Amino acid sequence: MKGVKIGFVDVGPQAETAWITETIQKAAEHHLLLNIHDGYRSTGLSRTWPNLMTVEGIRGNEHFPTAEHNCTLPFTRYVAGPGDYTVCYYDKRLTHTTHAHQLAMAVVSFSPLQWIFWYDRPSQYHGEPEVEFFREVPTVWDETRVLNGRIGEFATIVRRKGDAWFIGTINAKEARTLKVPLAFLTPGKSYTAHRYSDDDKVATATKVAVMTQSVNSATTLDVPLLANGGQAIWLEPLKN
Repeated sequence: MKGVKIGFVDVGPQAETAWITETIQKAAEHHLLLNIHDGYRSTGLSRTWPNLMTVEGIRGNEHFPTAEHNCTLPFTRYVAGPGDYTVCYYDKRLTHTTHAHQLAMAVVSFSPLQWIFWYDRPSQYHGEPEVEFFREVPTVWDETRVLNGRIGEFATIVRRKGDAWFIGTINAKEARTLKVPLAFLTPGKSYTAHRYSDDDKVATATKVAVMTQSVNSATTLDVPLLANGGQAIWLEPLKN
């Protein structure tokens, strides 16, 4: 067994606080990863015991919150530490946001443990091409930057793992186009930008278009966003 997930942890009482702290410590002693769910929020204990991979303490996707809620999280809950957002990519109740918005949340939300089936089932997957983004996106990072943001309205988070960069842009109830300059890329190096965006013309249930283009550090991307939409981008360095 590699780890455990525990839930329904009381938050606040001294006895419960002592219990959960001891639980994290004992899990570390036994080399077990830990995911704490329900009301418990990040408190910095993962700095002491890094086996505490993630915690919930968030109105995650199982509750199908609004895009405005999601665009508030980077400035509030995520400041405290990892947040298990419980992605439900295929669930039919996913109506408040688009699927490209959900792809982008894999970058916006920092959680070293992630999965795309929470209330969903693998049988709901029908070869949608944008799922390659979930296959490629890391869950731990070497660098993080914030390029755009307005509380409750939109956010663009950029993260790097090795030589690859990933961009998540989410938008709330007003359609807009955001500029995303790629000046953070290594000068003189070329990259392939894999872009995953909302497109009602795509003949899949998720309505996500996939396109690629060549970019470098001088490129500025125009990122059109539907109301409650988003766009995910994977920047793959070109190999010589």
